[in-house]
Amino acid sequence: DVYKRQIYLHVSSPANHGPPASAWVRSSATKRLGGLVRRAQTLNALLDRSSTTTSAELPAAGPAPPGKSGFEQRVQRVLDGLMYWKSSPKMEVAQLRRLFPQKPDTYLLIELDSGGLNNIRLAFEHHVMVALLTGRTLVLPPRMRWYLLDWGGAKGWDELQNAHDHRLYKLTPPADTHTSEIWDVESLKRGINCITTEEFIAKMRGSLQIPSTFGDVSGGVNGRPFEGDHGWSKWYLSAFKQFEWNPFSVLLYWPSKQAIEADPADVQPSRGLIAGRRPVEYDDSLRNEKVLVMPTRDDLRYLGPAAGMAAFQGGEFGEMAQASRRFQLSLIHI
Repeated sequence: DVYKRQIYLHVSSPANHGPPASAWVRSSATKRLGGLVRRAQTLNALLDRSSTTTSAELPAAGPAPPGKSGFEQRVQRVLDGLMYWKSSPKMEVAQLRRLFPQKPDTYLLIELDSGGLNNIRLAFEHHVMVALLTGRTLVLPPRMRWYLLDWGGAKGWDELQNAHDHRLYKLTPPADTHTSEIWDVESLKRGINCITTEEFIAKMRGSLQIPSTFGDVSGGVNGRPFEGDHGWSKWYLSAFKQFEWNPFSVLLYWPSKQAIEADPADVQPSRGLIAGRRPVEYDDSLRNEKVLVMPTRDDLRYLGPAAGMAAFQGGEFGEMAQASRRFQLSLIHI
């Protein structure tokens, strides 16, 4: 995707940068794409030579689509294996509603991680799980520039690089991303309530006294939310209660520490699960807030696996734990 955007910017619109720069980038992009083609050809040759590979070493193959070469069929098998959500245990919506009742008139505002796509994914899945457990409506972040996908630099980049990215961002259509382009939001809504930031602002403007200046709040940068979002991040961080459940330092006890301590000894949280983390609870000081914010900073990143963020009543293999894991595995990546 990055290469495609570079080609669009520099080849389709060479006047933006002048002939020398355009020619250089065309040459650079061609070399990079040529390298990718050569790697694919090498992989093809290696796969052809590995015809003795046992079936146990590859994902099970379904019916081969007509007209596909042997290489294309093997690639499809790998892709099918990567799309784990298609074969994972299906979530039971009725079970989720019973175990984790929804409270649609309460909201959870989240911020994207400052890193690349995989770190964004880890943090997003953590926040989705928090929304599931608490029953809050997840407010999806507005469209913004994502690090490595768009011209959005990560925190810590020098100002010269950030300024360079900003110039490229202004010249490249489109140059931002929304969570709905990475996750299937309609599938997500089967498990939790979620709305866009724009829908949240329009719905809650009166009751939460959201200033009328906030309409389109897109254009920010993941990890640097104060840049380009028209002041929206600064406003909600001061208007609503923030809470931090950093998965590296805390372990959420659900539904409460008292409930888990009442469990039999054989289903108490294991030492491996606790891993030196202190217990936290979703207490009344959080439960009674209409809007909660999970901020992201350099020293606050939600990069642990979502499956290990909480200890559940009934143990790691109890109904609550298994239902939450099935929901996480059902999240469809587009």
